[in-house]
Amino acid sequence: MKNTTAVILFLGCASLGYSQETSRFEVFGGYTFANHLRLPLSLFSSRNGWEGAFKYNITSRIGLVAEVDGRAGTDFRELSPSTSTTVFLSQPVSTHTFLFGPEVNVYRYRRVAINLRALAGFVHADDSHANVSVFSLVSGPDQVTGQQQFLTTRGFATNTFSMAAGGNVDVRLGRGFSWRAVQPEMQLTRPDGRSQPNFRISTGLVFGFGKR
Repeated sequence: MKNTTAVILFLGCASLGYSQETSRFEVFGGYTFANHLRLPLSLFSSRNGWEGAFKYNITSRIGLVAEVDGRAGTDFRELSPSTSTTVFLSQPVSTHTFLFGPEVNVYRYRRVAINLRALAGFVHADDSHANVSVFSLVSGPDQVTGQQQFLTTRGFATNTFSMAAGGNVDVRLGRGFSWRAVQPEMQLTRPDGRSQPNFRISTGLVFGFGKR
């Protein structure tokens, strides 16, 4: 009986200590990198940028996250204006991802916290120059008209469904202040109706406000 009482008291104290370490609100800001983010007309791209997130902790273990990021990179495309010509183009493109969903704390001990998350939303992509780019083809003049051939690409903007699943590791540096050491995620997009897996990783600082 005494052992049972001691165990109950220990678990109660541990639960109280756990809840006291959880902030009611958390704000994250940092760096993000996404690799092979395939978009309409795009073959391959790697993008660096920033990421910001706001989290409301419903309980000491479960929270809701609203996240946005912005990245800039180069969009590589392959176009075939004729059966005998293939042209590879590179064009600066910017993307912004807007995601929302739950995040669950699965481990917390002293200064280290590990969370798992699943977010859904959309990614917006556009040509950062938003103008007309003209590229001369090396295939020579048109055989019918005798005029030099040109290929014209116009700026574009598109919204594509996206979701991300992964986790993060936070290391507490001080009261209400942590370092998000790593946040690896598998990000899915549907640029042409088919799921396209991509990898995204982030790191930065987390600021906590209030107590749960």
